Amino acid sequence: MDIFVIYGSLVQKARGCWRLWCARHDTLSRSAKPARRTIQIEASPRPTPFNPKRSPPYTLLLLFAGLLAILPFVAALGGPFIWDDNGLILNNPYVQSFSFSQRWFTHSYFDAGQPLQLGATYFRPLALASFALDWQWGSGNPTAFHATNLLLHFITTIVIILALKRWSASPIGALFGGLLLAWHPTKAESVAWISGRTDILVALFILLACHARALRPSRRYLSVSLEGLATIGAYACKETAVVLPVFIAIETWLEAKRPPLTIQSGLSILRGCRGQILVALSYLIARSYWMRIAGNFTSDLVPISGFTHIGLVLQTFGRAIQIAFLPLTQKGQHGLVSLNAQGRLQIDSIYALTGTIALLAIVVLALWARCRLPLLTWGCLLFLVSWLPTSHVVPTHLACDLFERFLFLPLLGLALALLAIPKASVDLRFRVTPVILIFPLLGFGAWRSYARTLDYADAHRFWAHENRVNPLSVVAPVGLLDSRTSALPVTSALALLDQCYRNATTRGQTAEAVRCVFDAAAYVADFSADLDKHTQTSAIEFFRAVEEGTPTVAVLDSPMATVKVDLTQSSNRAALESRRGAALSLLASLESRRRDARASDDARKAIAACSLCRYVPRAANALAACGDIQESLRALERLSNVSKSPGAALMRLQILRSAEWRQKASVLVGPEKVHAEAQALLSIGLFGAAYEILHPHLSEFEQFPEVAQDFARVALNAGNQQEARKVLLKSLPLSEIDTLIERWQKERTTVYPN
Repeated sequence: MDIFVIYGSLVQKARGCWRLWCARHDTLSRSAKPARRTIQIEASPRPTPFNPKRSPPYTLLLLFAGLLAILPFVAALGGPFIWDDNGLILNNPYVQSFSFSQRWFTHSYFDAGQPLQLGATYFRPLALASFALDWQWGSGNPTAFHATNLLLHFITTIVIILALKRWSASPIGALFGGLLLAWHPTKAESVAWISGRTDILVALFILLACHARALRPSRRYLSVSLEGLATIGAYACKETAVVLPVFIAIETWLEAKRPPLTIQSGLSILRGCRGQILVALSYLIARSYWMRIAGNFTSDLVPISGFTHIGLVLQTFGRAIQIAFLPLTQKGQHGLVSLNAQGRLQIDSIYALTGTIALLAIVVLALWARCRLPLLTWGCLLFLVSWLPTSHVVPTHLACDLFERFLFLPLLGLALALLAIPKASVDLRFRVTPVILIFPLLGFGAWRSYARTLDYADAHRFWAHENRVNPLSVVAPVGLLDSRTSALPVTSALALLDQCYRNATTRGQTAEAVRCVFDAAAYVADFSADLDKHTQTSAIEFFRAVEEGTPTVAVLDSPMATVKVDLTQSSNRAALESRRGAALSLLASLESRRRDARASDDARKAIAACSLCRYVPRAANALAACGDIQESLRALERLSNVSKSPGAALMRLQILRSAEWRQKASVLVGPEKVHAEAQALLSIGLFGAAYEILHPHLSEFEQFPEVAQDFARVALNAGNQQEARKVLLKSLPLSEIDTLIERWQKERTTVYPN
């Protein structure tokens, strides 16, 4: 016998038993309570075994579904800050205190230190407020942020199920559809990654606006107030809130009792949501003049026009379809932008063809179903419209086609379309087929979501995976360098930065290429020996050129690497402008190592440029090297008051230790005074200066093997390996000396984890 017939008969018997139990329960309820009049606003198109009066059982199912929704992502609770989390939260003092709340409304989301301006401007004050709240209650621990993401996902899943239930009039279908959405592998980027929270927030507020609109027939004033608040919340979370009118249009359609989607009913629906349409148009006009997004690429280097633009849109849609229906390979950036020999965008013909076919199929399906099955049309429309803000119809010049979190809202339209399919036929087998398929899909989604969450729970694992699946990525090499769990040679660090530079140059990302060059120069400067006068001088000239921008070319030449930036290009100058403060702090550090009097002036300029930036500890160290102990401690205190910077705390301890040795040296005489002065310099990393103080007393140290060995290490760190070997020869055999020198050299040129 056909398995579908057997399954169908069992389902019919179960439904019969359920209806009998419900009828008996209703009879007992009416006998126990006085009858009351009810007003039915909207008739359901098909009887349902669930009585809306019995809300507690369904409420329990909702809570259970919400708990199931967060299970695959619980592993993220132990995860660190990753990728954008560092710039948005960890290294952003403006979200670590509510005293800067005004800046959230006047500065860009991705750079709270810069005023709102044309170019890559994002207005998301509510998202920044949520980060600030988590920082306060969690004391800067990333676990607090991950816990909030899980809570938001729990709430949003319940709200999604309620919306699907209202739209489809299928309570059980809504539960499965909501769970399928919650476990879709693309959700890992929004839930397990802290910075992905914006997509959860905007979806939550959009759906709250929908629920508020659903109250309009019975509680108009309350409905209007709640919808207005939810609308403001959505637009304050993310720019994709501009698709809110299509969600409100669905509610207007429900209020009109689900008419076929004809021209007449369509005009009526448009009139019903004209307020939201007006808000969306006003928002778009305001952004086009005030906060236009134009981005990571320089438009002159990567022109987008004509067929290239159409191909980019279709390619992006093809990738979106692939990720939505076949999310097998997950990564942070899908479709990295590639350039041809002429410097123009390369379009992947396979994805562009996939996007074309899928787009035509969805449009044809939506038109076919508009009268026969309007719910299916709404699902298709919701999928397309929700995808539009990230479709490159308006080029955003992103470094890739799309991110997985961009599908948060479009997948809601897909779920609605899937819920409409069983209503298309009375054939029982056609109805139960989605039920049979739902369990394997749920299992696959939960497994893939959990596997991807493990990546977000380990920064090094995340970036190793990203570097493997996206070998042309610009951010992956830098992320792999910053997330290392063990020390690595400085040559390996420079190799990763060189990979970053080559990828950025090949793909026309000038700002990223310059950033990688600057970071490489900083590594060379930090790990160069104090007695290597050539490298020190070259590094000072390089950073002075970056700070002033006057030479035509900035060059840093050293045995480790040669770094060069062409300053005649305006794009390079613009990219280096944001590095001016860091360049000043590096200048001060290099000059303090050479005992140059200009070090204190450059350090003060660096701190004045940004008193809360990451480079402040380096500038403070330079001030301490010049003897300005109190001023350096004040600079670190300002940073510590708003940011729990480990660099500031460590530098403060080193400066205090140096101050103690300075105080001891002031009351000592003879060799003890020399030793105290050297220790004061060594405490803040001035090996060259300490070597110069100790070298005249070398004959005194040679009488004590342990002291002589300490001097040899100072000489090696300062850059005089020959002197170190000469001192060690008097107390150690040659074989031990080679081993010891090699170990010291490795420690000096090793980059330790942050």
